[in-house]
Amino acid sequence: MSENIPLEQYADEQGGLLIATVNVSLRVEGPGNRYVDGIRVIDPPEGEGEKYDYHKLPNNKPVWDLLSNHRIELIEVHNWGLQVLGDCLGKAAIIENEFAPVEVKKTVIVNTRQPNEPAVEEVYEDYGVDWVVIES
Repeated sequence: MSENIPLEQYADEQGGLLIATVNVSLRVEGPGNRYVDGIRVIDPPEGEGEKYDYHKLPNNKPVWDLLSNHRIELIEVHNWGLQVLGDCLGKAAIIENEFAPVEVKKTVIVNTRQPNEPAVEEVYEDYGVDWVVIES
């Protein structure tokens, strides 16, 4: 599923500041970049636009400053299942360790063609991950 359409639709419904394709790993020697489909700053600073694309920013610092000082929502867009849950939880842990934001809400966006499985839904609830269905 293309990530941008459901990501933008969700952010439009929720409000806040959407930043797409965010590297949440501080650069270290060798491989180590970890990208999140989207970060929504829940209560953005006054004067910030509604959306901007991470790749258009001159460097990581403006995004990393937002991560460190605000309530944020990490958003992953993927097919339903446990794989995306693991990605979401792992990336949330990186954000919490690297940036210590005020709050990290975790959300997975899936499409309607995916089955609803009570056992998997219970695991999402146990780990505090919300899931939202948006048709692609």
